[in-house]
Amino acid sequence: MFQWFINRRRSKLTAAPFPDAWEDILERNMGHYRLLHDAERAHLRSLIQVFIAEKHWEGAGGLV
Repeated sequence: MFQWFINRRRSKLTAAPFPDAWEDILERNMGHYRLLHDAERAHLRSLIQVFIAEKHWEGAGGLV
């Protein structure tokens, strides 16, 4: 039952457009990103959207 809620939430997350700024970061910092096929890129972007939304982020040492 709970998995249904998780899957529904994740579907909504991945339906949102992937930010252009994030795409630029991937292209600059992930050398093999350009070598991925379109389907692989889309899957990676979906995983990133879910990861960022589901993790708790907290600044430390003055970083926010």
